[in-house]
Amino acid sequence: MRYSINGDFFRVMRVTGPAHNLLGLSFSQNAPEAVVLERLAGSSEQTIDEDRLREAVLSGVDEANASLETDYHVSRIQYVPTDTPDLGTYSLLARWIIERLASGTNYEGG
Repeated sequence: MRYSINGDFFRVMRVTGPAHNLLGLSFSQNAPEAVVLERLAGSSEQTIDEDRLREAVLSGVDEANASLETDYHVSRIQYVPTDTPDLGTYSLLARWIIERLASGTNYEGG
């Protein structure tokens, strides 16, 4: 697991054997009308359904907010379109980002 900050995105990268996922989240003060998805890397190949990705990420954030009594609102999501298309992983990564932010732990690092 690798955590990093890139601009206003909090990112987590997970590589386990052949599976690889990168998720970046940017937040806003209030819930936005629409959450914007931003593709990273120049590949035209798309293995991930964006609507389902958005739902999985927001579900993970909602779960973390509920269990931690926090109120994070995602405004933008970054992902790599050719990453492993396991939506459960994206929900988990979103939750880990919120947990790390809420804990007050230095965000960057492993």
